[in-house]
Amino acid sequence: MSPLLELDRVNLSIGSVPILTDLSLTIRTGEVLGLVGESGSGKSLTALSILRLLPHGSRLSGAIRLEGRDLVGLSEAQMCAIRGNAISMVFQEPMTALNPVKTIGAQVAESLVVHGKEDRANSAREAGRLLERVGLSGDRVSPQRYPHELSGGQRQRVVIAMAMACRPRLIIADEPTTALDVTIQAQILDLLKEIVREDRLSLLLISHDLAVVADMADRVMILKDGREVESGPTTALFRGFRAPYSRALMAASAHVPDRLATRVQPQTRNTLLEVNRLVVDYKLSGQGLMAQLTGRQGRLRAVSDVSFTVGAGESVGLVGESGCGKSTLARTILGLQSPNGGHIRLDGEDPHGLTGQALRDLRRKVQVVFQDPYGSFDPRQTVARAIAEPLYLLPELSGTEKRLRVSEALVSVGLTPKDGGKYPHEFSGGQRQRIAIARALVTRPRLIVADEPVSALDVSIRAQILDLFARLQDQYGLSYLFISHDLSVVRAITDTVLVMNAGEIVERGATGAVFDAPQHPYTRLLVASAPKLDAVLAARATREQVNA
Repeated sequence: MSPLLELDRVNLSIGSVPILTDLSLTIRTGEVLGLVGESGSGKSLTALSILRLLPHGSRLSGAIRLEGRDLVGLSEAQMCAIRGNAISMVFQEPMTALNPVKTIGAQVAESLVVHGKEDRANSAREAGRLLERVGLSGDRVSPQRYPHELSGGQRQRVVIAMAMACRPRLIIADEPTTALDVTIQAQILDLLKEIVREDRLSLLLISHDLAVVADMADRVMILKDGREVESGPTTALFRGFRAPYSRALMAASAHVPDRLATRVQPQTRNTLLEVNRLVVDYKLSGQGLMAQLTGRQGRLRAVSDVSFTVGAGESVGLVGESGCGKSTLARTILGLQSPNGGHIRLDGEDPHGLTGQALRDLRRKVQVVFQDPYGSFDPRQTVARAIAEPLYLLPELSGTEKRLRVSEALVSVGLTPKDGGKYPHEFSGGQRQRIAIARALVTRPRLIVADEPVSALDVSIRAQILDLFARLQDQYGLSYLFISHDLSVVRAITDTVLVMNAGEIVERGATGAVFDAPQHPYTRLLVASAPKLDAVLAARATREQVNA
């Protein structure tokens, strides 16, 4: 069978920097090819080369053939007829891929009209059918909704509906589930499998999650520095990696920080953070004029009667689906959201009952590391200035002392004082996360709230950041509240875990015990939904033996 897509000795450079070197690959009709590698390996730029969506100053050579037709020499008008029609793309972050001022129905219908598949009268009806097919039925999720009114998983379903609207022959999915929790990730992957199987589409799946790739792909290619390291059928490749780089990726995916194997729990437990029967409500908008006039608006209970403690030097994990209340709970602990009931004690004091200098003194004891460090930095500020920002909480420090604190924080996360003079865009994703951790350390806090701090990182960089968290905890006696949808990360870095569902803590206990023998049905669902590389490979091998 001739290949649907063929890359033949493709070379790409941006300016004087080589990105892809002599890259060749093939994808056959109905086949799923997984593309794996670290950040900067060239995965996403391979996809953008296929679509000819490259930045200014790029030089592309070699051949990219779609059913024998070379795309490299086509004009922009010819490529516009191919994009979204013969080849579609599902991006990692659906919120940035969707137009915030257009309804989801209009956005799905748009590609049908642009490519002449439907007229405007019929495109809305077809868009509704497509949304229904990806699990967004009109009675629950109206096509008249806007992207901000949907959850992350629902937005990703909209992007998939847009990608399949014109019945393309190839879909490129670039990290389509990275930012999703485990249950939604499982649903999206099942949806992609169903579409590929029923429509006989080909799929180029780009992911740093080896378990996801092992579950989805027929063949896998591993990239490093824009070159192929090795490739082959999924089961055979994963069972017998030849290249040291491939084996290192496999080891990093199951990495556990060294300190967890040797760490001795303190005999006496001093409570640093106490959350007691916390309640947080949100007013529901859009309840009608009479409800607004009478003040009888509906309320959503985001956090319901939650109680737990974090001891000095302890690492506590918080897991649950999107919308379960994890981030609201974190914002309330940080003093950014007012509770409607219950109380919080941080080092014995209530952050919501203090003002002025007393509040500033308390806030220096707790800092936060966000999921997206690039989005939390001002791109016009140097790294040194960004790290120094929390030092307004320490007015007693002189300028010289503040500069010393910044330098010490950079060194502690494996960077150098000279890096302080650079800007955020000059660093990789892993380096930016180190900078975010340095900013959290600069006030010398006792508690760090880490909100999905490694979800966007590839496996090797994730392993480095987890090691860094562990080393800093041992070095400074830090406590962590570690929020993540990645159960393997929570298992690797935390002592105890809290499982949250619909605003409530439904299960708690030692992390290993909870994940190995979950008691609550919701916890069992989370554990079952998380892809496990060994289990996926064993299931693949069994299927292949049956079909042989």
